[in-house]
Amino acid sequence: MEPSDCASFPAPNKVPAVSTTVDTAPLPTHQYPASLPPLHILTVTTHRSGYFTALVYSSTLLGANIQVFGWGQKWRGFGTKIMAMADFARLRDPGEIVMLVDGFDTVLLQPKEAIARKFLEFGNRIVVTGEATSHRWGVLKHLFRMYHDCIFRANTDMKWPKPLPYASPNLRLTLVNTGCVIGFAGDIARVFKNISHDTNDQKFLGDLYRADPYKDIVIDHNCAIFALYRSREDLKFLPFEEAEKQARHVVPHFDENGPSKRYPPAPAVMRTALRGAVLDSRTNEAPCVLHIHCRRNADWLMELLGLPLGEGLTEFRSYAWYAFFSLKGTIGADRQVARMWGSVLLTTIVTCVSIIGLVLGFVGWCTRKAATHNVTAFLLEKVIQPALNLILQVCLLVGGSQVSLSRRKEVWAASHRAFFDQHTCSLPHAALWDQREVISEAPTGTTPVPVSSIWPVVYLFSAVVTELLAPVLNVVSGILELSISLRWLFLGGTILGVAILTGMTLTIVGWNAEGDEDENPEEKKDSTSAKKKT
Repeated sequence: MEPSDCASFPAPNKVPAVSTTVDTAPLPTHQYPASLPPLHILTVTTHRSGYFTALVYSSTLLGANIQVFGWGQKWRGFGTKIMAMADFARLRDPGEIVMLVDGFDTVLLQPKEAIARKFLEFGNRIVVTGEATSHRWGVLKHLFRMYHDCIFRANTDMKWPKPLPYASPNLRLTLVNTGCVIGFAGDIARVFKNISHDTNDQKFLGDLYRADPYKDIVIDHNCAIFALYRSREDLKFLPFEEAEKQARHVVPHFDENGPSKRYPPAPAVMRTALRGAVLDSRTNEAPCVLHIHCRRNADWLMELLGLPLGEGLTEFRSYAWYAFFSLKGTIGADRQVARMWGSVLLTTIVTCVSIIGLVLGFVGWCTRKAATHNVTAFLLEKVIQPALNLILQVCLLVGGSQVSLSRRKEVWAASHRAFFDQHTCSLPHAALWDQREVISEAPTGTTPVPVSSIWPVVYLFSAVVTELLAPVLNVVSGILELSISLRWLFLGGTILGVAILTGMTLTIVGWNAEGDEDENPEEKKDSTSAKKKT
């Protein structure tokens, strides 16, 4: 797919022209039932990157008829995709379904019928992807939650709502992620107002979600429609026969009276033109859309599904642009967020620099004690040269020498002295034998041993590397000396930074990064009881 100069967003008073979309013809095996409301799948993408090709390919196999907006245009911010979705929704009947997915990091796993039937079970609500912190390790979980809440919950009086009673206790999705959004056209046109290109879509939806939980916006707690790629262990790829046995679908409900009987339950999993089905290993739900956020690598799953692999997943430019537009849409529009986030960022930088300086100072102190005075000479004599000697010895042993281990040690000692003491690559004790250099017989009369003529080159190379490393070692020694002289400053910065970060984490997040502190004891007890009943 090549960029088109004709690509544009839908005009307010007319249906988008064909040139603004990329349509894929439905497959006969996935005809969309006429009894269901029409479903439109959109994405806003300026160019091909990440898993965009896999998204288009999967939509073709599943007959999803995905529509691409903004192709070939300049990206102006994350609010752009919400604006495109809202403009498109205003042109459709209020009862039609509109779904927006990210263009670079999503793929379809189930046909449109499964998406629509699972969405209808949520009632007249906009459904978004859920995100958790449970997949992060230890203290990183708290730091992530603190950074997240500094931007998306600057007003700490508004807590993140607890999961609904039907939600699986194995997966606690409490945070909003706008990688995938689905809702009725009328609801989307009504809710998504006053959005600019610079608006941070995730903060916008997060504020709406926390202001009045589950009224207009709800999280897909069990990954029935949207699954966020957390780790490889959280997904399992199965043949359709096995997936039909293991898949479980829980109908969502928003009170303890049970799910609504308005719509029949959706199928747990449907057979498709893909090579198999993907289940969430924690809930056993078969998600319809997989969101591979933060440009993670899921090529292993693409290979199993028979989809194209990702493109440019490790480009630094993509991460930089993502961070720029994300901060531009939050910090620039909210001074409270700017102050809080800036304070956390500055404290984190000071703490990290202090810890690194403290570690380097400790290494330098140990090195100085070992070398007494000259750090560079110590590293060169006790670290670099022994390492090179060890590498050369391993190469010599692997080279197929036929002498005994004791003879090899003697040969190595001789070659070592010839190189490091005389600084020459010639072997005066060598003679020509069978077109190769040989080491002369030992006094005991052992057989001459062939030695490849590449070894003088290797010795010369090691000498050159040693000389080239000398300036580098001078720089390293200078850094270590500076770290030693500033060790008390680094120690103070580490203690102060850790104390401030700990205090801010406890103030913003609390002891439990999962969000249990947002509930009072009675609500938590009722929630646990409802989950056991479900």
